Amino acid sequence: MTLLPGDVVSMGTALASGGKPGRAVQNADLSLMGGPVSVSIQGIGRLSNTVEHVG
Repeated sequence: MTLLPGDVVSMGTALASGGKPGRAVQNADLSLMGGPVSVSIQGIGRLSNTVEHVG
């Protein structure tokens, strides 16, 4: 599968690890985030993308 600019990948809501207390992502409005959004997975690396509201 090839991802192209503008493609959206949705993988559900990130919850606190193993039901333990911690920060979870809920109701995130990416259009209000005026900078890069980064995701990191231990042992794999970090992916950063700029978020831009279009329209």
